[in-house]
Amino acid sequence: NPAKISHYTPEQICLSAYHVYQKSRILVANHPPLFLAYLVLFVLADVISTDDRLHPNAYYERLRLLIGANGKGVLPDFYKMDELWKALERWSSAITKGSRGHTRLLTMTGHVHINYPRSQALLNSEDRDKLPDIFYEAGFEPGTPPEPGELGSVLLEYGKSVLHKRVIKDTSKKSFKRLHRYRYSPTACYGNNEVHLHPFEPRRLSLREAMRIQGIPDEYELPEGSSLTIKFKLIGNGVPVPLAYNIAQHLIVIFRDNAKFFVNSNN
Repeated sequence: NPAKISHYTPEQICLSAYHVYQKSRILVANHPPLFLAYLVLFVLADVISTDDRLHPNAYYERLRLLIGANGKGVLPDFYKMDELWKALERWSSAITKGSRGHTRLLTMTGHVHINYPRSQALLNSEDRDKLPDIFYEAGFEPGTPPEPGELGSVLLEYGKSVLHKRVIKDTSKKSFKRLHRYRYSPTACYGNNEVHLHPFEPRRLSLREAMRIQGIPDEYELPEGSSLTIKFKLIGNGVPVPLAYNIAQHLIVIFRDNAKFFVNSNN
């Protein structure tokens, strides 16, 4: 409601957002957080071309121009917006279980507080307008989505000369590893920009294949209701079943052979 925040100046937009956040700390699945509109505004500052004379990395200047705030540099209390972003990530994953999409916060640049808004929009409007030509050059068929690893490779190969360097840099950070047909798999670190591709098929691994790498029996099923991203992260965070079993077997031997010592220590 603009009437309720009319006493804030454009320079105080972060303070206004933080006050709204403090009044709506209780997050519920049926209603998006009230502070969501502020976060959308912070993303728009990186997406909309408000002034072609500004450098693409001049985020704070673009934000100031968008909201009509005078001055230069970071806005007051902008660092507090990190709490709002983390609350949104918690709402989208833990509370709504991904039913309304999953907000994933990434670390993209050396500027810690603008990482979160910029991670939600890697492409600005100018870059998006160039995608059809890039996809045409790459030979993509309309209506057929590319594989995860294929899209990154295409942007690197065909978009390097036309897309902004930040897009190419961020795309290349994602680690696409095609598994060898006969060798051991790399460590499963899904959820940390790690994507494993099938050894000979043009796709990423399925959930079941990733679980098999971790030694999880085929009869085990992941909980329903979680997003694909959360499930892959759950698999990557787990300890491989054969490793856990062998550690447990060694611990049993240690406890059995030193039972007297442990009993005396407890006394």
